[in-house]
Amino acid sequence: IRQALRKFLTWCRHRTANPFAIVQWADDAFFWPYQDPKWWHVGQNSQYLSTAWALLLAARAVPEMREEAVRLAQAQLDWVVGMNPYAICMLHGAGANHVRQQHHRYWAIGRPGGGNVPGAVLNGIVRIYPILDYPWIDLAGNAWQTNEPWLPHNAYYLLALAEWSRLF
Repeated sequence: IRQALRKFLTWCRHRTANPFAIVQWADDAFFWPYQDPKWWHVGQNSQYLSTAWALLLAARAVPEMREEAVRLAQAQLDWVVGMNPYAICMLHGAGANHVRQQHHRYWAIGRPGGGNVPGAVLNGIVRIYPILDYPWIDLAGNAWQTNEPWLPHNAYYLLALAEWSRLF
């Protein structure tokens, strides 16, 4: 298992050769790769947050790579909470800069915040168009591709934080 985790950490290191140190999808695609004109790839925060959790688990199991694993995990978490090209925090209620409107069934509820759910993690930054590997998030509207909160994002965020608390 430790040998497989070492390979995973090496793979992650190879895929983080970018200014944000996030694990990009593939060598030739920063975000989800374009595969079919019918596909629209939703936010990748589950990818980043599940990778952060896995890296933190690996940090505990492979002590000689702990420092690097923690550094890479931190970069994945930082991306979600604001260290990204838009300086947008995708954990609603944390940080100072958020999308205007979350996309979910509560958006039309007439209440303060327009139905935005504090603590919800959004889909996140995606390709601006399926064929362009360029970052986009809907700052003004409520596009489901970027602004929809999704339970897997929140679950991976909580799992990563739980593992972080075990390490420190």
